[in-house]
Amino acid sequence: METMEEKSERVKAIDSLVEVYIKKGVLSNALKAAKLGASPQKIDSLVEVYIKKGWFSDAQEAAKLGRRKFSTQEIDSLVEVYIKKGWFSDAQEAAKLGASSQEIDSLVEVYIKKGELNAAQKAAKLGRRKLSTQEIDSLVEVVR
Repeated sequence: METMEEKSERVKAIDSLVEVYIKKGVLSNALKAAKLGASPQKIDSLVEVYIKKGWFSDAQEAAKLGRRKFSTQEIDSLVEVYIKKGWFSDAQEAAKLGASSQEIDSLVEVYIKKGELNAAQKAAKLGRRKLSTQEIDSLVEVVR
C-alpha cells in the first residue's frame, strides 16, 4: 500500500509526464497519462488545451477525469473557438451546454451576418429569448 508521500510523488511524476506530452503536442498520450492519476490542476490544464483546439470530446473526457463538468467560461471559450474556425453548428451545440448570454448573442450575430434566419432563431432560443427588432432589421439588410 502506498504511503501519502509515495502517492504525492507518483502524482508529481504523472503531472510531469502529462506536461511533457502537452508541450510536445502529443495530446492523446497526455490524456492517457492523466488517466494514471494526474492532479486536478494538471487535468484542468489538459482540458484548457483541448478547448483551445476545439476538441470537444477529448476536453469532455479530460474533465470527467477531474469529476467535473465544463464551467461557463470553458463553454464560452469552446463556442468562441468554433466561431473563429467557422464551425457554427458545433458552436451552437457547445452553447447548449450552458454558454453565457454574451456568447449566445455572438452566435446570433454570426448567423444574422450570414443571413440565416432559422439558425439565428435557434441560437436566440438558447438564451431564452427571441430575435430583437434590431436583429431582424439587420437580417433584412443582409438578405436584401
